Amino acid sequence: MIFNPAATMTNFSQTLLPLAIVLAIVGGCAKPGPVRVHVSGEVTYRGKPLPAGIITLEPNVELGPDGPQGFAQIKDGKFDTRDQGRMACQGPAIVAIQGYDGVSKGRENVLGTALFTNFTQKVELSGNEPVLRIDVKKEK
Repeated sequence: MIFNPAATMTNFSQTLLPLAIVLAIVGGCAKPGPVRVHVSGEVTYRGKPLPAGIITLEPNVELGPDGPQGFAQIKDGKFDTRDQGRMACQGPAIVAIQGYDGVSKGRENVLGTALFTNFTQKVELSGNEPVLRIDVKKEK
């Protein structure tokens, strides 16, 4: 048998071209993911700005679609997902906050002593850049 490069290329293109077309069509018809938005705002604890903390923004799947979680660090009562955080999904969400006193205890406890953990509140993240104001009244 004699090797014929032209025949090999023809067989190759006849096999892969239809596969490439099918993959392009299927890939192009995928549903778009949830709309992601930057979220900012303020968090108070007992009426004063929360010194330090972490806020997570989880889609409320009971009321809307699922999607990735957003988060941000809280410093002096303010947070913004643009500052070393991650965008949240637009729509109904559950906010979870972990609050700290902001007095660093070294590498293992940079945010300080916990003031409270697992504070949650249901919110609606609507618009292009939602702004939240949350007042935590929870005890440790």
